[in-house]
Amino acid sequence: MADKTKLDELREEINRIDKEIIRLFEERMAVSFEVGDYKRANNMPVFVAEREKEVLKTRRSWLKNAEYGAASEELFDCIMALSRGLQQKTVGAPVYEAKEPLKNPRVAYSGVPGCYAEEAMKKYFGSECRPIPTASFDAVFEALKNNDADYGVVPVENTSTGAIDDVLDLLASGGLYTVGQTVIEINHCLLGTKDSDISDICEVYSHAQGLAQSRDFLATLPNIKQIPVSNTAVAAKLISEDGDRKKAAVASEHAANLYSLKILAKGINRKEHNHTRFAVIGKNLEIADDADIVSIAFTLKHESGTLKRAISQFASAELNLLHIESRPLADKNFEYLFFIDFSGNLKNSKVADALEKVKSECLTMTVLGNYKAK
Repeated sequence: MADKTKLDELREEINRIDKEIIRLFEERMAVSFEVGDYKRANNMPVFVAEREKEVLKTRRSWLKNAEYGAASEELFDCIMALSRGLQQKTVGAPVYEAKEPLKNPRVAYSGVPGCYAEEAMKKYFGSECRPIPTASFDAVFEALKNNDADYGVVPVENTSTGAIDDVLDLLASGGLYTVGQTVIEINHCLLGTKDSDISDICEVYSHAQGLAQSRDFLATLPNIKQIPVSNTAVAAKLISEDGDRKKAAVASEHAANLYSLKILAKGINRKEHNHTRFAVIGKNLEIADDADIVSIAFTLKHESGTLKRAISQFASAELNLLHIESRPLADKNFEYLFFIDFSGNLKNSKVADALEKVKSECLTMTVLGNYKAK
């Protein structure tokens, strides 16, 4: 047998040290389990940001070699994350109480008859609903909060122009849940009065999203003034009532028929395949047995690695991330509220446990809904 080399000796020394680390790790996790028992008995949160920040600072101060400062914080940050996961198992995941869907509901949407939100409402609810047109996205949310409506239908994302930021901000304000979703194909038309010609048009009205989605087509019309209004169908109604042959609207073919307008051009979207995803919002959490999308919103410590650690919990639980979006926090510079959709059903204990582990990495976390992909 060959004599031991210096490297062999060093490896043996590392093995000895690692065994001691494992012994101490098991000892620490056993104490963490007891901490979890105490927190459960006293209804205390698993994650306390200021406490953990102070712990990291203290551990760093114990070093003899300051060069290892950042590495020591990373080590203990990881150890505390594992401790939180163990404590969460002790505290247990909550049981999510869900309500049954309402029959023959009152459904609010932003716009007037002929808008895409009305189309989404009819696609989702069929004829079994009572439509409530409102003037804005805010008004849809207020209708639910004031008990003037049972559900609302709002756009959350377009395949061409991305997320609808105003709606995300309203969803983040809390108190309402996403209970369903539906997707509508967007086919914008340029609509004018019966006596108009495309060469007559000087002003084009539509929702800002409708104008953005038709940007390339509108750029081919010389000297066009684009005027945003609250809704595509509102624009069509305005042109119909105004009767000015120099004005046009970007709206649907259905709106053209409803408001007796002439279709000057069809399919003016920037992309051939343009779809908008609409969320159905309600006052209660509803979890159908076949619900397969969970939506959450959360904030994180404004520190390196926090988003990675939160997202890694989904991978550990083998849950598929479907969508991630961020919005700036109004009261904090360059800090963000994150929105995530992932595959799962909160009635599944594995999903609920994973979500609690995500929560343990966050400053705040809110469940926005659990619903069926359609």
